[in-house]
Amino acid sequence: ETPLTFSDAIRFAAFKVQIIMGFRIGETALLPLDWKRWREYLDADGRPAGERGGFSRSLMIRYFAEKQEDDEQADGLSLYENTQHVPPMFEDILVETLDHVERITAPLRDRLRRQAETGRVFPEYPEDALLPAWEMYVRMTGNAVFSDADLPLELIQRYRGSYDPLLLADIRNLQIDSKPKGLSQFWTFPAQRHIPVRASSGIPLDGKIDWRSAYIRVGDVEQHIQANRTTKLSDTKPTTITDGTKFYPHDLLFLMPIRNLIEGRNNGLLDTTLYSAIGRLDSGTLNVSISGKGSGETLFERYGQTDEDRALRLTSHSLRHLQNTELFRLGVADTMITKKFGRRSVQQSYEYDHRSLHEDIRDIDVPPEAEDSLGDKALQVYKLIAANKVRGPVVDEFRRVQREYGDDAAFDYLNAEADGLHVTPYGLCVNSFTSDPCPKHLECFNGC
Repeated sequence: ETPLTFSDAIRFAAFKVQIIMGFRIGETALLPLDWKRWREYLDADGRPAGERGGFSRSLMIRYFAEKQEDDEQADGLSLYENTQHVPPMFEDILVETLDHVERITAPLRDRLRRQAETGRVFPEYPEDALLPAWEMYVRMTGNAVFSDADLPLELIQRYRGSYDPLLLADIRNLQIDSKPKGLSQFWTFPAQRHIPVRASSGIPLDGKIDWRSAYIRVGDVEQHIQANRTTKLSDTKPTTITDGTKFYPHDLLFLMPIRNLIEGRNNGLLDTTLYSAIGRLDSGTLNVSISGKGSGETLFERYGQTDEDRALRLTSHSLRHLQNTELFRLGVADTMITKKFGRRSVQQSYEYDHRSLHEDIRDIDVPPEAEDSLGDKALQVYKLIAANKVRGPVVDEFRRVQREYGDDAAFDYLNAEADGLHVTPYGLCVNSFTSDPCPKHLECFNGC
C-alpha cells in the first residue's frame, strides 16, 4: 500500500526491516543512520571472488543489539553495537528502502542536529527575527495547508508517492498568495493569545488583522514553547554507546514528528521541512500500530481492503519467532541462528523454536541399523528418545540395555515395548506400555 502519511511511510520502512532481518522491535526503531557496511571478498590472488564464481561482496547492517551483557553501564543503559549479514536476496530492497528513508528524513535530521547544537527551537533564525504568521503556524503545527488555495490532487498524490521534501516547496508556493486559513483561530486561541501578532516593522497589531501581512517574533514563540509546551520540544538528549561514544537522536535513521496532530486528522499533510518538534521512532507505538494493544487505529484498520483485513492483529515479536522457527526448519545450525538474532546463548534460540513434535522427530537422523531393526512405532519412539523429548521407565531401561548389551538388544527391547505407544493431549506417552490404561494417564506433562 502507498502510505497515506509521512509517519506511516516511516513505519512501513521499519516493518520491512523487521520482516527482512528479524530484529527485536527496539533494535529496528534505533537503527543508526550509518547502518550500511559492505564486506569485500578476494581470492588468494587478490582478485574479487565473484570472478571465481563466489561473492565479491556482501552487505552487513549495523545495529544496536538489545539484551546484551555489555549494555548495562554504571550510568544507565547503553547501546551495544553489533552487525548482521543481510541475506543477498534482500540486499536491493533493503538498500532502496533505507536510502529512501534517509532522503525523506533529511530536513528533520538537519533541524534536530542544529537544535542539539544550539539548544534553540528554531535555530534557523535569530530570536529577534520576524516570520510571516503562516510560516510560524506551519513550524508549530506541521500543517502544510495554511490557505484556501485549491491544491492539485495530482501534486498531493505525487508527494504521497515519494514524500520528496522538494515537493513541499511547490505545495507551499501555491498557497502564499491565497487567503490564509486557520491562522486567526490558531493565533487567537487562549494558549497562543499572549504571543503578540506584529506588523513587518515589529510593532504589535491591534484590532482586525490582515493575516497576509502579519508577523510573529521567533523569540516570543520559543519562550512560549519552553515555558508552556515542553512536549513540543525535540528529543536532543544523547545516549552512550558501550565504547563510550555519545550517540545523538539525529544520528538515527528513523526520525518522526512528535506531538503531531495534523496527520491524524483526515490524513493531513505534514511539512517536514518546517515542523520543529522531532524525535526518534518509539518502539512501543510502532508495535501498537499492528497489535492494537493501545489507542488509535492499527495499520490493518487504516489500509485493510476487507473486514477480515481490518481485523488483523500481529505482535512485532511474532515475526522474530517465525523467522527463528523457519531457519530451524531449513536445517540452519543453532549456533548460526543464535548469532543472527544477537543472542548470548544457543538455548535462547530454542525458546523461539515453534516446530511441532512431529517436525522435530521427522528431521532426526536415524542410523541405518535402527531403521532396519525397528518397526514403525518403535522407530518413532527411538526418534523421541534421540531428541530427548520423552523420559520415564521405558526410556531408562532402553538406555540401560543399550549400555550393557548393545544396540541390537536395545532395539529388540524397544520393538517389544513400543506396541503400547499412545497419544495424549500433551504428546506421545512412553511412560508404561504394560498396563492399560496407563497409571499416569494424562499426567505425562508432569516431567514424564
